[in-house]
Amino acid sequence: MADGKWNLFNGDNFDDLEDEDESNDWAETFIGGENQLINYDNDPSEKNTQTEKNLRNENLQRGKEDVYENDNKEKSLSRMELNDHKAGMVGLDKQKINQIIFEASRGSKFYENELKKEKQVAERIAKQSTSLGKLTQPQRKEALQAINLIVEELEKKRDLSRTFVHIDMDAFYAAVEILDNPELRDKPMAVGGNSMLSTSNYPARRYGVRAAMPGFIAKKLCPELIIVPPHYETYKEYSRQVQDILAEYDPNFVMASLDEAYLDLTEHLSERHKCQEKRRFLTSKYQTIGKVKNEVHPNPKQMEGEIVEFGTDAEEAVRELRFRIEQKTRLTASAGIAPNAMLAKICSDRNKPNGQFYLKPSRGDIMEFMRSLPIRKVSGIGRVSEQMLKALGIETCEDLYTKRDLLYLLHSPISFKFLIEVSLGLGPTSLATESKRKSIGTEETFSEISKPTELLDMCDKLCQSVAQDIKKQKLKGKTVTIKLKTVTFEIKSRSSSTVYPVSTYEEISLVAKELLKHEMSACFPDPLKLRLMGVRLSNLEDTSANSSKEAKQNTITGFLKQKQNVRSQGMPVSFPTAQQLNSGEHSGLTSPSQCCPKEGDVMSGAYACQMTDQLGSCPISFSSEGIDLNSISEESSSLSGSASTSGSIFLSEYSDNTNHSTVFCPVCQQEQKFKSGEDVITEFNRHIDLCLNKATIKEIASEKNPGRSLKDDNVVCSSRSGSGVDRGTSRGKRKRQQSAATSQKATLLSFWSKSGKIPKYG
Repeated sequence: MADGKWNLFNGDNFDDLEDEDESNDWAETFIGGENQLINYDNDPSEKNTQTEKNLRNENLQRGKEDVYENDNKEKSLSRMELNDHKAGMVGLDKQKINQIIFEASRGSKFYENELKKEKQVAERIAKQSTSLGKLTQPQRKEALQAINLIVEELEKKRDLSRTFVHIDMDAFYAAVEILDNPELRDKPMAVGGNSMLSTSNYPARRYGVRAAMPGFIAKKLCPELIIVPPHYETYKEYSRQVQDILAEYDPNFVMASLDEAYLDLTEHLSERHKCQEKRRFLTSKYQTIGKVKNEVHPNPKQMEGEIVEFGTDAEEAVRELRFRIEQKTRLTASAGIAPNAMLAKICSDRNKPNGQFYLKPSRGDIMEFMRSLPIRKVSGIGRVSEQMLKALGIETCEDLYTKRDLLYLLHSPISFKFLIEVSLGLGPTSLATESKRKSIGTEETFSEISKPTELLDMCDKLCQSVAQDIKKQKLKGKTVTIKLKTVTFEIKSRSSSTVYPVSTYEEISLVAKELLKHEMSACFPDPLKLRLMGVRLSNLEDTSANSSKEAKQNTITGFLKQKQNVRSQGMPVSFPTAQQLNSGEHSGLTSPSQCCPKEGDVMSGAYACQMTDQLGSCPISFSSEGIDLNSISEESSSLSGSASTSGSIFLSEYSDNTNHSTVFCPVCQQEQKFKSGEDVITEFNRHIDLCLNKATIKEIASEKNPGRSLKDDNVVCSSRSGSGVDRGTSRGKRKRQQSAATSQKATLLSFWSKSGKIPKYG
């Protein structure tokens, strides 16, 4: 799929899988009376019980087999089998295609990696079957009673009042390349490289060529396949053109990737119904919508100047939207229309390419639609999840419901909730809240690279892309994650969480590059060889105009809140100044592994960090020497903890093995030294008072003028020696009195006094 893929349903829902089998009548389940809402055979027949036992024994045996010893068998690995649920792949000779994939892969690094993953999945399935065998009928009966209550509550919340649309551009990357080279239109072609494909056009899909397939395997399936290198900037430009149109129908639309979007058309349709007149648009010379169902015209008719009318209902509105996209970009889009976002996405695949499908907002229609729907069609159920569920005899959404007791007993609460909602056809009904973006990122597949400079340049490129997207979306985040795929197809994820939200290219790249450097060090003396790299920022926060204004008005409050975060989260995160970044002076980054080593880590070396499929949390700090001012307690006057160097965004104090204590001021960006025994917090408050005075800040700025001496400036807020503020002149005394009077409302001391939380020291 497209660059920066974001899954609307990939929040905290479904990532672990372990389940079972059995069947029931879908119609009875939902059409019966209220007391028959949950109509499940609690005493399965002898035939069904025996089928269940046979399946369980088969799964247990599969887990004991060694796939490495059995890889010479004339069969394909289930992980490598063709996913024929994708648009354009229905009706293919799946067995023949799978055999070609198997033979073309054998002996490659890709094949070895798939063997390893196949073994891991087999072991998980065996473990699942063992747990299944321990379940008793009383347990399952009790589970059904609990599920009955859950389903009733879910049904009460079913919302059929809104209209959602999922727009999916047809073979987007390939279609854009065909615009640039029309000769490719009728030829099988794909975008990517010999190592991995990003997408394929529909003629290529007839051979079994699909996205996320190694190019060398695709060539075996289709020897005449033309592989075109990707041009991401061009794709982004076309995506922006599409987004301009989408915004007219829903200003709050959500992009799932460059070629996918979710819209809530409810308000647009309401306004549309108020105006009974049909909407009219002039065609350009390119027009295919409605001419030949679900097929792209190889030679569009010349219809320039013809007027096309669109009605007021949902189907007409979406047809109009797709028409306008095609007129502007010459690219076609498919769409799904449904009462919630999950169903809309499923529906958009029903009539691809260049078509749309409307699921009526009726519970009966939704239940019938879900009844025979393959589980793999649901966003959030991937390849591994499908294998785990199929091991329990679950292949359709109907099976999800009939085996709901097993899902309840063998799955986590989050996983069960997701699956039971899927079986009922329930999904997100508010893009503004439930579908807030949880992360923004991008990744790129490339030919093998291993030189440190090339790896860092690629990381730099990705960080710039993420920073641009973050700025456009007016967001910031606290967790930076890098995704790495090695030449052996091993996927690693490394992440670090910061206390202070980041958003700029400099901040993101600082963390991402250090994570990459640690991974490179862990491989030493061998080079780190990659075929894919990604950068993602998560734990997002809004930085809209209102948020910025509020942040400015609560500077001191936010400052103190950051101090509390340092205490609660451990070592603080600090970033170097712009000058340090440019000069490369900043080199005190502490490795994630040093602050949170993990036992049994897959990676080795001093800089190994936990490898997870989920986001991890690894605080980063600079210069871990010294102590945190937050660690001062009533019982002890000694200062201990962790601190930051110059450029820190937190109040931090450290000892320099002399008779002084030093505190870094976040306002004037300078260190303030205090003598041993001096009331540090009081003196530092006074210093903050002066820093907050505008006149004083101007004097600080003038200090940077090389034509003036420090003596002439009379800078009050300079770095301290001894007790800090110059008390040697009457002018200095008058300046202190004036500053204290004008900034009294903004002092930290007055803030603590009003809050009743004055710290005690000594």
